[in-house]
Amino acid sequence: MRNKKPSQSAPATSTAAEDYLERILELINSKGYARVIDIAAALKISQASVTNMVQRLDADGLLKYEKYRGLILTAAGKKLAGRIAQRHKLLTEFLRLLGVDDRV
Repeated sequence: MRNKKPSQSAPATSTAAEDYLERILELINSKGYARVIDIAAALKISQASVTNMVQRLDADGLLKYEKYRGLILTAAGKKLAGRIAQRHKLLTEFLRLLGVDDRV
């Protein structure tokens, strides 16, 4: 049996974490910043829930979070968020080609 080396890639992210990263990237690209209150409003969830996830993403090295000051994506966070956004865009286009309603 071979010994496996630990993965050098980014930590595995949940679907929820991917939603946060994608929304954070969108906010930064459109407004120049992302705050907990903005993320909560965009995702229609509580600020406490956003704070918990942001702290987890910070611990995973995907963003830097300072309470009351906002957050920024790290290089790894930007890369992952960009891949998530691209995958979402491709999937959306594919579903449109299949004739699936945009509201789905």
